[in-house]
Amino acid sequence: MKKTKIIYRKTNGKAVPEHLDIYFEMLSQIKEGDCFEGEFANIKKGKSHEQLKYLFSTVYPFALYWFVETRGKEEPLYYNEVLGFKVGVQASIESVDFVFKVLFAEYKGKMYKKRHMKMDEMSEYIDFIDKWSIEHFGFPIPEAIKQGNTNEKLAQDKRV
Repeated sequence: MKKTKIIYRKTNGKAVPEHLDIYFEMLSQIKEGDCFEGEFANIKKGKSHEQLKYLFSTVYPFALYWFVETRGKEEPLYYNEVLGFKVGVQASIESVDFVFKVLFAEYKGKMYKKRHMKMDEMSEYIDFIDKWSIEHFGFPIPEAIKQGNTNEKLAQDKRV
C-alpha cells in the first residue's frame, strides 16, 4: 500500500476525514485486524480558489481601473530597466499583480509567491491591498463582482 496522508477536521470532539472517498478507499486496503499509522499535526490550509477568484476578478481589476483613472491611460504603471534602458510597463492585470507583490514584500520584509501562500497569508495580502487602496485611491476594494463588465460595474459603484 502506498503511504498516503489524510487530512482530518476536528468536529464535535471527533476526527472527521476531509475527503471521505479517499479515506474509505485507503481504509478498504487495510486487512481486518491490521494496524496502521496515524500522524497528528496542525496544518495550514492552502489559499482557497475563492480568494484567487476574488483577487483576479475584483481586486486587480479595481486597482487597474483606478491606476488608469489616476495616472492616465498612456502613463506607464512603473518603469523597468532592461539592458540599461528605462522601459515603461503599461497597466495590466499582470503589472498590477507585480506592483502589489513588490509593495507587499516591502511591507513584510520578504517576497511571497502567491502559489506558496497559505489561506491566512492570502487574506493578509488582500487586506494589505484594501488598506493601500483606501490610502491611495480613497476607496476600499469592492465586494466580489459576480458578472458583467468589471470596469462598468466599478464606474457605477456608488463608493467609487
